[in-house]
Amino acid sequence: MNVNSIAQELQRVTADLHQVNPKAGLRRFSILGLIFLSFVMLAWSVPNGILFVAATMLAGVFYGFLLICTHDMTHQTLTGWNWFDKIMPRLISWPMLWPYSIYAELHRLHHAWNGINLQDPERLQWTWQEYQQAHPILRWYVRGCLKSRPTYV
Repeated sequence: MNVNSIAQELQRVTADLHQVNPKAGLRRFSILGLIFLSFVMLAWSVPNGILFVAATMLAGVFYGFLLICTHDMTHQTLTGWNWFDKIMPRLISWPMLWPYSIYAELHRLHHAWNGINLQDPERLQWTWQEYQQAHPILRWYVRGCLKSRPTYV
């Protein structure tokens, strides 16, 4: 098998992933939002403190899943609707004062610079110079815990 046939096979297998399905994205966003709001309403309506805490924790989990949808909205692949993918992430990130617009811009830079520019805001790899200048404990952490190796740039 040569490289061209592998690339063609990969394109064939992932063909359905190259299109945005607004119904699927809207369904995911709506279900997560409804579950989140249901747990919030349940938490505020129960007199029992333990149930309040449990419902609040579950609401937080589903709010986190809802915030994950903002990544797809940054790429405009949740619904493909420009207005929805611009407005909704700002509305759902507002209660926790998360600056979505800044995240979106940094994420665009990350994709533009990924693997090319060492100023990538989401870069994980260390340069050899950064590694050599780090404290020995930090170098141990990079080698062992991050399983990262410095690049020779």
